[in-house]
Amino acid sequence: MEIQAILEELRNRQTFTANKRAEALRIGNDHQAEVYRTELIRLLDLEERLMAVLSETYRALNKQITGIDSPSAYASKAACGKRHLPCGTRLKTTYKGKTIRATVNEDGKIEYQEQFLSSIAALAEYVTGKSKNHLRNRKFWVITMPEK
Repeated sequence: MEIQAILEELRNRQTFTANKRAEALRIGNDHQAEVYRTELIRLLDLEERLMAVLSETYRALNKQITGIDSPSAYASKAACGKRHLPCGTRLKTTYKGKTIRATVNEDGKIEYQEQFLSSIAALAEYVTGKSKNHLRNRKFWVITMPEK
């Protein structure tokens, strides 16, 4: 499916940009790191806008087929308030040169190293040992939604 390929390419670019930013930070090139951060934010915003369009398209098609206007399973943040990640969602980031991978379980908890955490913020605190850290923000994670 072409949409899946577009999303995969977008997420690959996000990963590439995040890695380049991490490298720039590692070598102390703050200006280049800021350029990559700005690009990463743009890519994440683009993904969120694309998901919102897909959500509205799904909703419209569902209404046309069933006659029922129900919110999409992939509703946008504005449409459903606080976003919850569906079961099977994979999370990935890099912290201090180490790749961090976690998965959302059936209860909606994020599972990482046999710990069950309630949110990305809780995962970030567990990984870094600090309550205030950059990993609390979704834009620093590669989030892979489960296939249907």
